[in-house]
Amino acid sequence: MDVSKLIEKAREAAERRNYDYAVDLYLQALKLAPDTGLARRELRAVENRQAKEKGTSIWGKAKTAGVIAQTLALYKVKKYDAAIEKAEEALKLDPSNISAMMLLGKAALDVGYADSAIITFEDIKAMNAGGSQKQLIAALRELAH
Repeated sequence: MDVSKLIEKAREAAERRNYDYAVDLYLQALKLAPDTGLARRELRAVENRQAKEKGTSIWGKAKTAGVIAQTLALYKVKKYDAAIEKAEEALKLDPSNISAMMLLGKAALDVGYADSAIITFEDIKAMNAGGSQKQLIAALRELAH
Protein backbone atom coordinates (compact mmCIF):
# COMPACT_ATOMS: atom_id res chain seq x y z
CA MET A 1 0.00 0.00 0.00
CA ASP A 2 1.26 3.46 -0.88
CA VAL A 3 1.51 5.62 2.21
CA SER A 4 3.68 8.35 0.68
CA LYS A 5 0.95 11.00 1.01
CA LEU A 6 0.62 10.32 4.74
CA ILE A 7 4.38 10.45 5.17
CA GLU A 8 4.56 13.75 3.28
CA LYS A 9 1.79 15.24 5.44
CA ALA A 10 3.60 14.03 8.54
CA ARG A 11 6.83 15.70 7.36
CA GLU A 12 4.98 18.97 6.79
CA ALA A 13 3.41 18.77 10.25
CA ALA A 14 6.81 18.10 11.82
CA GLU A 15 8.30 21.11 10.00
CA ARG A 16 5.51 23.24 11.49
CA ARG A 17 6.42 21.73 14.88
CA ASN A 18 3.00 20.11 15.16
CA TYR A 19 4.60 16.97 16.53
CA ASP A 20 1.48 15.26 17.90
CA TYR A 21 -0.20 15.42 14.51
CA ALA A 22 2.98 14.25 12.75
CA VAL A 23 3.30 11.28 15.11
CA ASP A 24 -0.34 10.34 14.52
CA LEU A 25 0.15 10.49 10.75
CA TYR A 26 3.27 8.33 10.90
CA LEU A 27 1.44 5.80 13.09
CA GLN A 28 -1.43 5.72 10.57
CA ALA A 29 1.05 5.08 7.77
CA LEU A 30 2.65 2.28 9.75
CA LYS A 31 -0.73 0.74 10.51
CA LEU A 32 -1.46 0.59 6.77
CA ALA A 33 2.06 -0.51 5.76
CA PRO A 34 3.88 -1.84 8.85
CA ASP A 35 7.19 -2.53 7.12
CA THR A 36 7.72 1.02 5.86
CA GLY A 37 11.17 1.65 7.27
CA LEU A 38 11.25 5.29 6.21
CA ALA A 39 8.08 6.06 8.19
CA ARG A 40 9.41 4.24 11.26
CA ARG A 41 12.74 6.10 11.14
CA GLU A 42 11.08 9.50 10.67
CA LEU A 43 8.55 8.73 13.42
CA ARG A 44 11.37 8.03 15.86
CA ALA A 45 13.13 11.26 14.84
CA VAL A 46 9.97 13.32 15.44
CA GLU A 47 9.35 11.63 18.79
CA ASN A 48 12.94 12.34 19.85
CA ARG A 49 12.67 15.98 18.75
CA GLN A 50 9.42 16.34 20.67
CA ALA A 51 10.95 14.77 23.79
CA LYS A 52 13.94 17.14 23.59
CA GLU A 53 11.70 20.18 23.35
CA LYS A 54 9.06 19.15 25.88
CA GLY A 55 11.03 16.76 28.05
CA THR A 56 9.83 13.48 29.49
CA SER A 57 7.94 13.50 32.76
CA ILE A 58 8.33 11.05 35.63
CA TRP A 59 4.70 10.06 35.06
CA GLY A 60 5.45 9.35 31.40
CA LYS A 61 8.38 7.10 32.30
CA ALA A 62 6.26 5.25 34.88
CA LYS A 63 3.45 4.78 32.38
CA THR A 64 5.99 3.54 29.83
CA ALA A 65 6.99 0.70 32.17
CA GLY A 66 3.39 -0.52 32.27
CA VAL A 67 3.04 -0.34 28.51
CA ILE A 68 6.31 -2.26 28.07
CA ALA A 69 4.96 -4.99 30.36
CA GLN A 70 1.87 -5.22 28.14
CA THR A 71 4.09 -5.32 25.04
CA LEU A 72 6.15 -8.15 26.49
CA ALA A 73 2.99 -10.12 27.31
CA LEU A 74 1.72 -9.71 23.74
CA TYR A 75 5.12 -10.70 22.34
CA LYS A 76 5.26 -13.85 24.48
CA VAL A 77 1.87 -15.03 23.19
CA LYS A 78 3.09 -14.33 19.63
CA LYS A 79 0.70 -11.46 18.91
CA TYR A 80 3.46 -9.63 17.10
CA ASP A 81 1.41 -6.94 15.35
CA ALA A 82 -0.29 -6.01 18.61
CA ALA A 83 3.12 -6.01 20.34
CA ILE A 84 4.46 -3.63 17.68
CA GLU A 85 1.55 -1.24 18.27
CA LYS A 86 2.09 -1.37 22.05
CA ALA A 87 5.82 -0.80 21.64
CA GLU A 88 5.08 2.26 19.52
CA GLU A 89 2.73 3.45 22.26
CA ALA A 90 5.56 3.12 24.79
CA LEU A 91 7.98 4.92 22.48
CA LYS A 92 5.48 7.73 22.03
CA LEU A 93 5.78 8.30 25.80
CA ASP A 94 9.56 7.75 26.00
CA PRO A 95 11.26 7.53 22.58
CA SER A 96 14.65 6.67 24.05
CA ASN A 97 13.44 3.56 25.88
CA ILE A 98 15.74 0.78 24.72
CA SER A 99 13.57 -2.03 26.12
CA ALA A 100 10.60 -0.88 24.04
CA MET A 101 12.82 -0.55 20.99
CA MET A 102 14.22 -4.06 21.47
CA LEU A 103 10.72 -5.51 21.74
CA LEU A 104 9.64 -3.56 18.67
CA GLY A 105 12.61 -4.84 16.68
CA LYS A 106 12.15 -8.44 17.78
CA ALA A 107 8.41 -8.42 17.06
CA ALA A 108 9.00 -6.84 13.65
CA LEU A 109 11.61 -9.47 12.86
CA ASP A 110 9.38 -12.34 14.00
CA VAL A 111 6.42 -11.15 11.94
CA GLY A 112 8.60 -10.64 8.86
CA TYR A 113 8.96 -6.85 8.74
CA ALA A 114 12.67 -6.93 8.02
CA ASP A 115 13.04 -3.24 7.10
CA SER A 116 11.38 -2.09 10.32
CA ALA A 117 13.46 -4.49 12.39
CA ILE A 118 16.72 -3.39 10.78
CA ILE A 119 15.92 0.29 11.23
CA THR A 120 14.94 -0.24 14.86
CA PHE A 121 18.13 -2.14 15.69
CA GLU A 122 20.19 0.47 13.82
CA ASP A 123 18.52 3.19 15.93
CA ILE A 124 19.48 1.29 19.08
CA LYS A 125 23.05 1.06 17.80
CA ALA A 126 23.09 4.79 16.98
CA MET A 127 21.91 5.57 20.51
CA ASN A 128 24.62 3.26 21.89
CA ALA A 129 21.75 1.41 23.60
CA GLY A 130 21.47 4.17 26.17
CA GLY A 131 24.84 3.13 27.58
CA SER A 132 23.86 -0.50 28.21
CA GLN A 133 26.51 -2.80 26.78
CA LYS A 134 24.27 -5.84 27.25
CA GLN A 135 21.43 -4.33 25.21
CA LEU A 136 23.82 -2.98 22.60
CA ILE A 137 25.29 -6.44 22.08
CA ALA A 138 21.79 -7.93 21.88
CA ALA A 139 20.77 -5.34 19.28
CA LEU A 140 23.92 -5.93 17.25
CA ARG A 141 23.31 -9.69 17.32
CA GLU A 142 19.74 -9.19 16.10
CA LEU A 143 21.01 -6.82 13.42
CA ALA A 144 23.58 -9.36 12.26
CA HIS A 145 20.90 -12.05 12.21
